[in-house]
Amino acid sequence: MHAASRLSTWARALASAAALVLLVAGAPWLLLRAGALPSHIPSASDVGDTLTAADDGHVLFTVLTLAAWALWVWFLVSLLIEAASLLRRVKAPRIRGFGSAQRLAGVLLGGLLMLPSATALAATPAAATPAVATTHVPQAAATPDVPTQKQAAGAVHIVGATGETVWDLAEQYLGDGTRYAEIKALNPDLAHESFLGEGTTVRLPADARTSVSAATAVRPQGNDERETGGSYTVQPGDTLWDISEDQQGDPTRYPEIVKANPDVIQDPDLIYPGEQLSIPGQQAGVVQQPSNDGSDRQGKPDQHGQDDGDAAARPSHTEAPRASDGEAGTPEEEVAPTPSASSATPQDADSSSATPPSQDAGRGTPSETAPSETTGSEKPSQSGSKSSATTRSAVPEDEESDLAVAAMALGAAGFVAAGVLLMLRRRRTVQQRRRRPRHRIPMPSGRAAATEHSLRCVDAIGEVEFLDAALRTLAHHCAEADRPLPALAAVQLGTEGALLHIAGSEDGEEPPMPLAPFTAVEDSPHLWWCPAGTADLADAAVLGQMDAPYPALVALGDDTREALLLVDLERFGALHLTGEIRLPVLRALGTSLAVSPLSTDLEIAVAGEDCAPGLSLVDSCVTPYATLGEAADVVRTHHERQQRALSESDVADLGAARAADSVDELWPMVVLADLDSCPDPEAAEELAAVLQQEPRTATAIVTSGHLPAAADGVWALDTDDDVHPVPGTTLLCRLVAFSDDVYADVVENALTSSSESDVAPAEAEPVVDPVVEAHGAPGPAPEPAPAAGRADGLFARLADLEDGGPAVPPHPFMPPEPDSVPESDTGAKPFAKPAGTAAPLDDASSPSRIVLPAVAPAIRVSARLPEGELSPQPARALPVPDPVRADEAPEASAGQTAAAGPVVRVLGPVEVTGAEGHIDSNRRTVATELVSWLALRDVGATRHELDEVIAPGGGRVENNTRNGRVREVRRWLGDAHYPKLNEQPDRKHRLVDVACDWRLFQDLTQQAAGADSNAERHLLRQALELVRGRPFTGIPPRRYAWAQTLTQDMVSAIVDAADDLAVLCLDGGDAEGALWAAGRGLDSGREREVLWRHRFEALAQLGAHDDLETAIRQLEQYLLDAGLTMESETEETIRRLDAVRR
Repeated sequence: MHAASRLSTWARALASAAALVLLVAGAPWLLLRAGALPSHIPSASDVGDTLTAADDGHVLFTVLTLAAWALWVWFLVSLLIEAASLLRRVKAPRIRGFGSAQRLAGVLLGGLLMLPSATALAATPAAATPAVATTHVPQAAATPDVPTQKQAAGAVHIVGATGETVWDLAEQYLGDGTRYAEIKALNPDLAHESFLGEGTTVRLPADARTSVSAATAVRPQGNDERETGGSYTVQPGDTLWDISEDQQGDPTRYPEIVKANPDVIQDPDLIYPGEQLSIPGQQAGVVQQPSNDGSDRQGKPDQHGQDDGDAAARPSHTEAPRASDGEAGTPEEEVAPTPSASSATPQDADSSSATPPSQDAGRGTPSETAPSETTGSEKPSQSGSKSSATTRSAVPEDEESDLAVAAMALGAAGFVAAGVLLMLRRRRTVQQRRRRPRHRIPMPSGRAAATEHSLRCVDAIGEVEFLDAALRTLAHHCAEADRPLPALAAVQLGTEGALLHIAGSEDGEEPPMPLAPFTAVEDSPHLWWCPAGTADLADAAVLGQMDAPYPALVALGDDTREALLLVDLERFGALHLTGEIRLPVLRALGTSLAVSPLSTDLEIAVAGEDCAPGLSLVDSCVTPYATLGEAADVVRTHHERQQRALSESDVADLGAARAADSVDELWPMVVLADLDSCPDPEAAEELAAVLQQEPRTATAIVTSGHLPAAADGVWALDTDDDVHPVPGTTLLCRLVAFSDDVYADVVENALTSSSESDVAPAEAEPVVDPVVEAHGAPGPAPEPAPAAGRADGLFARLADLEDGGPAVPPHPFMPPEPDSVPESDTGAKPFAKPAGTAAPLDDASSPSRIVLPAVAPAIRVSARLPEGELSPQPARALPVPDPVRADEAPEASAGQTAAAGPVVRVLGPVEVTGAEGHIDSNRRTVATELVSWLALRDVGATRHELDEVIAPGGGRVENNTRNGRVREVRRWLGDAHYPKLNEQPDRKHRLVDVACDWRLFQDLTQQAAGADSNAERHLLRQALELVRGRPFTGIPPRRYAWAQTLTQDMVSAIVDAADDLAVLCLDGGDAEGALWAAGRGLDSGREREVLWRHRFEALAQLGAHDDLETAIRQLEQYLLDAGLTMESETEETIRRLDAVRR
């Protein structure tokens, strides 16, 4: 440090000390000596006499003295707050009315310690340099948006949320705090701002010790705060220091746990066994080793610092495999090829752009934001395709508030994926109901299966259902307060919560006050925030009575931070799309509306044959019309009916009517039309006139064409642009689009799930996805989509599909199986209070710092399926109990049979038992999935297939990440159960002597098929005792995408075994056994009414008439919630049992 700088620093410190002494001690001494205070507390009469008497200046001097004392107390309180926060190394809370005093106290304390205050710096508006998440392509030219750095002498440290000092870094990395001058010399910009704010990059000397704990040394800069350690249950003898060391890798980070659990931890020295603690994300203290070329390498993970939240791959440089842990000499296929500049390098689920506080999450300019990838299609260029290797830079910051909205790798595919998968779940539930015994429901294959797999990797079912519950709660409170629903300009949705952008009124009035569960963002009353973990959602019974408050709310795309961005089409009225990919965007929007989880009452009128062919097969709310004129006639009738109802009521608009629930049948009608394929200017003008009439009705029009919109007041979007401003907000939107192939796949999946036929088990074996070639290498890239306006490819795909409508009657929602439904497959009930999908951030409960990480990477058409999809038939025999003789009862059930090694259990909550090694809790999720997948495979797995499990959605995993995961699993299971590749003849990954409950279940049921009745009963009972609920229960969202076909096969086999056992027990007079068997089957498939009938028969034989009545009511309620009709056989059984009972 230069001498002048050192003198300046000490001079500032002495000046700060002198100022603090004068303010803290000198001011009260002066006031006591020279101030004028009353000798006693004046009474009302004394005050009156003083005010009416002649003033000689004494009263004024007394008032000034009192004011000075108040100011001194005001400053002293602020000083204590700042000092306490500085000592605890946390940011001081911003208290309304104390801002100026806190800034002054912070500056003085910082000057005293030669460290400016964090609060002072944060409160001063300044343009922050945003972090940049990049997708690196070897040999590609550097992008202007990516800042480069000079060669550093050593590692690079990135400051975490709690803030650090240069002295702290010197102690941590150099072993001596007095060496802070060396760090300052490498970072001249820090010379006068030594207190390091969150995200500050600090270069370290060459001899810095970077071998710190995994929690502080390995996170790439692109990581965001979504990566959390999950939750932890306090055990006897635990301390916060120990918990922080075990869960976060750094015991000194225990204040983060305290801050993340304000309702649980009142005293950090006093915690109780059994308490559930949220563990904050491992984001503080990020250390990066600079690359050889002098630029910081973004998105390159280290295998030891990656939580299960980091499982998705980060595209980056690939490197040759290292000889470690016996992996030397791996075959050539284990060496990652170096991608060319033109190869697709998808951005994965955990690439992120950390954003400094800003009011505007998505503000930016097209030149500042890199083009986004459209979902399922690539934007055509002059050559007909576009490389997916893009560089995304952070957008500029808005300094109007401290709102921080950061997201990572989603795209709006999460919304449409949620709707499509919920639709498939409902229809497959109906197929399971009518499936013949020992048959299977039809499942997609080929490209349609690959598309469904991709959708499962990005679905946002939990997030969308949380938003639905939050909006219905808001509508409930609006009705109670006799207030209209607020008009929404836009909604941002991520795993941390929902952010509503309230539309401004035409007269410029202030936005209304928020109602639960939303709260206003500080200094931004038009922004309402609801965290995912809120406890303010209304009860399910209350929400079930509420209609969807915003039925035309749909995801138009993602904000430039890749959080879901939803708009209310009713509010905008008319939307017109132009550009080359206008039809793919229109079809994606139409599909999102047709399967929207946010609305059960919606009508879609599709005008023309070329607009969205086959969309009516996806949902019965879609009605195709040959011409735009026919659709306009229907819209006019709809508009006149609703306008008449609104005029006759005492409400002013749709928002007031929906909140008051005073007008029936206010469902929206949305028209989809491509004006190029079905031109009708008169009908278009008529539709535009409908939208201009008052009062406004629930009507919206979405059109596309090569010409701009002719009418005024239309929101026009040129799909050739990268980003689009959202009217009424400062947000930018990137549109989502469906290629012809993806759109046709969705329609094909809808038809397959509507089929009334079933298939034999041998025919139900999944087909290997054609995208994966023989050796696991990615298949050829898909052909470019045909130009917009030409649907030859789409019509060719749809030509072979059936032309019948959906076989499933419309019903609002198929409820999941209680306590037994996989999270990624079914999610929560739409009206249930959803648990937070991620542990809340430090400030998640405060809207002043909002983080909206997106839920998963954008869908890609070329997403891989693992080669040799899991076969429902066992490939190798496992040790099973010998067949039971008719006169011999089993001593122990199969579910209690001890295995001589690890056991994978998937018939219920997924778990691995019997492993001799240890694996960290924050690494167990991906490891458990990897073990389950390998245990269920008939053949080994290549590294490409392994990558699809580690990073779902087609992301490429680096060698060091994959090898680190493999080593962890091998240490967990043992070398004997997970042999090294050089010990395998075909050099593939496989497990040895690892049992699986599903394989054992199959063996037992196959033995039962050829046994006598008594032995069959015992074997079926043993098989069903392996079942602990619905298969693959409790899995994290967006994982186990490979298990859907297998899950359906398991459910079919379980309910068939339960059916057979219940029949045998009833025929043998064993009512209790039949009741038990029916219960085990219903735990996996409540939709199977034959099991309900067995339950009724068993309860009747036992004489449990009250229980029988309860069971009947339970079935009736289930069918009512699911929108299903009771089977005639069930009605006959109930009538017969009622007659016998009477």
